Amino acid sequence: MRARKLGAVARRAAIAPVVLIACASVALGAARHVTRADATAVADSLSLRHGDVPGFTQVGVQGPPSALERRLSAGFAACYGGPPYSSVLADRQSPGFQASDASRTLVITDTEIFPSAAVAARDLAAAAGKRGQGCALTFGRAAVTPPKGTRITATLTSIASHDRGTGASIAVRLTLTEVPTSKGGPASRVVATQDELSFVRGQAEISFDLGTSSAAPPSAALERRLASLLVARARSVLG
Repeated sequence: MRARKLGAVARRAAIAPVVLIACASVALGAARHVTRADATAVADSLSLRHGDVPGFTQVGVQGPPSALERRLSAGFAACYGGPPYSSVLADRQSPGFQASDASRTLVITDTEIFPSAAVAARDLAAAAGKRGQGCALTFGRAAVTPPKGTRITATLTSIASHDRGTGASIAVRLTLTEVPTSKGGPASRVVATQDELSFVRGQAEISFDLGTSSAAPPSAALERRLASLLVARARSVLG
């Protein structure tokens, strides 16, 4: 779970950027050990692909974080007390994929490979705690520049998890609302609703975000389908 997600959705689909946190469970082991030499290729193989979301338009390309994104990720990990970002063997983000329907839902994945399954589980558990939730709200609010006369408020709520049997997991919804700072200002409005579902499989922490630029949440059916697909892919690659 990294702070570069704070900007990922905004950069790729012009909707508010966010990071989300929830609760974690005990991590399950996986048969495959991933070395540093193999980590980037493994992370890429676990990512969302265009064929996974027929009818969606690709936005951007797959790749590593920028220098700014790495600094944000390091700061976010330090905030919630996770393993140092420098310990990650590979960090890869998929292209964004945007729906052509009225929802304009943007879907994106981020995959990190840690030195061990225990370290991956520890990262997600730290992000899931009370401290991590506070960091998510703080980073989420700070990532959005509100128009003059308004401020951004953030709420974080648990949602249904669809990645059962994977080990440590996160399933949350972050809602960002633009509210007036004085009487007679612009009306309050939701500027972003983003769901994050994350899980650990062995050394890999895989997160997929679905976001909209309104109060309407992403499709639960789409979340279920993508969770099933990504979990199956992780089991196939990692054991």
